[in-house]
Amino acid sequence: NFTTYYFGSNLEEGYFNLADVYLDAVLNPLITEATFLQEGFRYDTNKNGELVFSGVVYNEMMAWVGKKHVQLDQVIAKEIFKNHPLSAVSGGDPISIADVTYQDILDFHKKCYNPSNSTTFTTGSIDITKIHQKLDSFFDKFERMEKVQMPPVVFENNGMKILKTTHAGDEIIGGIMTIKLGEDNYNEKVSDYAILSNLVYLANEKLCDYFTIEDKGILLDGAFVELNNGNLLLHTHFQMDSVELVNDVWKMWNFAWQKIVEEGIDEKIIESVLNNKIVEFDIEYEKGY
Repeated sequence: NFTTYYFGSNLEEGYFNLADVYLDAVLNPLITEATFLQEGFRYDTNKNGELVFSGVVYNEMMAWVGKKHVQLDQVIAKEIFKNHPLSAVSGGDPISIADVTYQDILDFHKKCYNPSNSTTFTTGSIDITKIHQKLDSFFDKFERMEKVQMPPVVFENNGMKILKTTHAGDEIIGGIMTIKLGEDNYNEKVSDYAILSNLVYLANEKLCDYFTIEDKGILLDGAFVELNNGNLLLHTHFQMDSVELVNDVWKMWNFAWQKIVEEGIDEKIIESVLNNKIVEFDIEYEKGY
């Protein structure tokens, strides 16, 4: 539900030069109407002189949503996140892109790209006072506002849902299995969700190997963990050739996860995930913007 901008340097001077570039690009982008027409959506003519839709983002998303697995993923997302922002195509649905106006983009940036909605993390041997001064030089130009909140997702019962869509005239059959793992006991140092999410992501390659039965047309798209109103949920996406294969899907799901549990995940990978997610803050810095 957020975008992260990373930068780093071995030299202090280089670090602050990059900070200038990133802070300026994110908070003060040059959003002109010409840029909007080029990057977003516009009418253009092709080599035959015919009127066509165009735009960098529009063309990219047309290519993306035209893929078979993407269409099925979107049907699944709309089922999991009914009437919720997370059900939307993150890069923009080409049909909806055509309805976006230049003023919509300006309003969205003003609302969401405000320091009140941001969190800044810095690591390394650098004077924290200098970092605060650099942030202040950009953040002081903004007025404090209420943080934009993502509405909660309504969790439905555990189980499997079969979904259908079409691609190039062919029917695609897939589904989503949702299992409640428990509740997230979040504290200041560690989040069960963050750790489980990374471990499940790292286990996906093995999971796909065990789950897939190509001769029966059963294919695992992937699994991910979602934190939903304090509930830890495990979602598994899959495709199959026929709804009659539902029982086979259940069997393969159980078999695949059982194999993951038996074989485990490399200890170095687990250690890496834990080290990455356990964070202690010695310094708190907050300023009213």
